[in-house]
Amino acid sequence: MPRRPGRPSCGTRATTATVVFRHTGDGRRAVLRYAYLAAVILTINVVAMDALVIGVGVPLLLAKVVVEGVLFLLSYAAQHHLVFPAGRVRAAREPALPARTSV
Repeated sequence: MPRRPGRPSCGTRATTATVVFRHTGDGRRAVLRYAYLAAVILTINVVAMDALVIGVGVPLLLAKVVVEGVLFLLSYAAQHHLVFPAGRVRAAREPALPARTSV
């Protein structure tokens, strides 16, 4: 089955996940923290959307934009502090890849 343009392959996702989670020192713990965070964010999303749309009567599109915006910021902060804390990242200590030069 040919891959659709614009979508990463499973190999790309696996490689990215391996590289990203490896830099935290303990990849398994980072994966578990990330999975837990994703479940919490999804739960908050469902509850907040239900509360705003059904409970308060906010239009669906407005509720979606507000909830997703707030959760984006919350998720970013949680990933920065809980999943990939700066003290555990080894990337800064590893040598940088050589810059690409054009010929």
